[in-house]
Amino acid sequence: TFASLLLIPMLVLSACSSAPTYRPAESAGDYGYEETKLEDNRYRISFHGSSITARNKVQDYALLRAAELTLLKGYDWFLTVDNDTSKKLQEPIGRHISPQPDISYRVCEKNGCYYTRRSYAGSLRHNGYRELPNEEFTTTLEILMGKAEERQPGNNVYSAAQIVENLKPETQAAD
Repeated sequence: TFASLLLIPMLVLSACSSAPTYRPAESAGDYGYEETKLEDNRYRISFHGSSITARNKVQDYALLRAAELTLLKGYDWFLTVDNDTSKKLQEPIGRHISPQPDISYRVCEKNGCYYTRRSYAGSLRHNGYRELPNEEFTTTLEILMGKAEERQPGNNVYSAAQIVENLKPETQAAD
């Protein structure tokens, strides 16, 4: 029936909108967190958010993953040796009339800008009237982990257990 044909797209859309924000990235550059072991107690952690993940959430999720990893490796605290949050901006610059409409974007990153095109045939982000800039944030942390007895003083030293306790409820509420 017609009603069941309408139900299928609604179910697909609800499944997409309920995908968790805090998760491991499925591949390099995908949304979620990634980690790279640099030394036994030193890691680089990145969290890449989608266009609907706010900058402060991306930063919190990177800290949360650093804390979880610290505890998994048997340490108590971590020091952020390096901390960087970058923004990838995709701004629509024009509209092209064709059987399948598409949008040209100027994408600006740390190393400069380039142009790309995206098809909007069937896309939910295209509302037919105007296109809004699309921002995606990535936070990258380099951390050094340690045990309680060797804790370093300073502003960039975090208790892993306290970070997990304070930030984990946010991921459950966001999912």
